[in-house]
Amino acid sequence: MSFLIKIMRILYRLLAILFLWSVFSCVKKEKTIHPKSIAMNKKATTFYLQNKLDSAFLYLNKSIEIDAKNTASISTKMSLYIKQKKYAEALAENSTLLKLNSDSGGTYFIRGILLERLQDSAKAKEAFLKSVSIFDIDLSKVREEKQSKSIRMNRAISLLFLGDDQAFKKQLNILSHSKDEWDKKMLKTYHKITKKSITNNILSE
Repeated sequence: MSFLIKIMRILYRLLAILFLWSVFSCVKKEKTIHPKSIAMNKKATTFYLQNKLDSAFLYLNKSIEIDAKNTASISTKMSLYIKQKKYAEALAENSTLLKLNSDSGGTYFIRGILLERLQDSAKAKEAFLKSVSIFDIDLSKVREEKQSKSIRMNRAISLLFLGDDQAFKKQLNILSHSKDEWDKKMLKTYHKITKKSITNNILSE
C-alpha cells in the first residue's frame, strides 16, 4: 500500500471523527442531567467501543428513559444507528438533538449527510447551509488557533457538500498558513478528498 493511500485513509477517519466530535462537543452541558443517566451512557459507550451494539442500545435506552435531555446518550444512539446503516432512525435521533441544542454545526452537517442518503437533496442543502452559518458564528467567538483550525475545516467541508469547490479550496488556502509541518502535509491531501469519500467514511460504508 502506497504512503498516499495510507495518508488518505487516516485523513478520512479523522474527518469522520472531526464531525462526530463536533456533534458531541457542542452538546449542551446540562447540570441537571440525572447521575444514573450519565452512568448508563458510560456503560453504553463501553459496549459501543467493544462493538457490542445490542448491549449499547439497551443501556442507551435506559439512559434516555431516566433523562430525556441527556444529549450525549442521544448522540451516541444516533452514531449507533449510522453504524447499522439505519439512516431514517439516525435522522430521528438527529432531530431530537436539534430540539435540545440547535447551535451545533456538526449536528446539522450529519443531518445533511443523512438526508442526502435518504434522497432528500433540498432539505440536505438546507442542513449544510445551516452548518456553515453556525460555523461562521463559532469562528467569530473562538480565539484559540487549534479550535479555529478545526472549525474552518468543518466549514470548508460543508461548503464542499454545497457544491462550492472554490470556496472549499479557499478555506484550505487559509489553513495553509499554519506553521505546523504535519498540517502542511495533511493540507496537500485535503485537496484530493471528495464528497463521496467523506460520505462513505462517515456512514461507515
